[in-house]
Amino acid sequence: MTYIDPFTQDRFVAMLTRHQLLLGERHLLADQYLKNDKAKQLGVKIGAGKRQGLEVKKAEYIIVCSPGTVFTKPILISGSAIISGAILTGSGNDPLVTISGSGQLLLQNCLVTKEGLSSGSYISVSAAGKLQANGCMFTGSPGGGSVVSTAGGSSAVTGTINTTGRSHGAGVTVTGEIT
Repeated sequence: MTYIDPFTQDRFVAMLTRHQLLLGERHLLADQYLKNDKAKQLGVKIGAGKRQGLEVKKAEYIIVCSPGTVFTKPILISGSAIISGAILTGSGNDPLVTISGSGQLLLQNCLVTKEGLSSGSYISVSAAGKLQANGCMFTGSPGGGSVVSTAGGSSAVTGTINTTGRSHGAGVTVTGEIT
């Protein structure tokens, strides 16, 4: 393993960030919160580390996370987004992901986990919202509530692993889930 001193690492990240800005992408560093409702389309690479939540409004995001990217606060979606490779973690009864209004989310290859007993769902989808979760893993201690709950929106869970002991709510199409 090669050691990179902090100065060199900071210069590399700055160079990478400048390069990505030229490509129309952003690179988030530790403790930065992603919220941008002005851009119509945005590609974002998020580096490893603990992150605040994120909010997608009125925009179309493609968010690619580096291994070890952990979101510790809720993710709110009212626009359209693809999130890939993230770890979503939290505790309590509030959902880790909320899709409101006519929000759309494609969640790919993510680990979604709740710590401690809770009665709330992991992911909540509004009546007009849409969710597709592919290749994700749902873990955490058992409790009440469902993994994905929907108020009538379109939700599908495909090729996932669910070790929570919880089921998905009514109206969620489940295909190829390992329990």
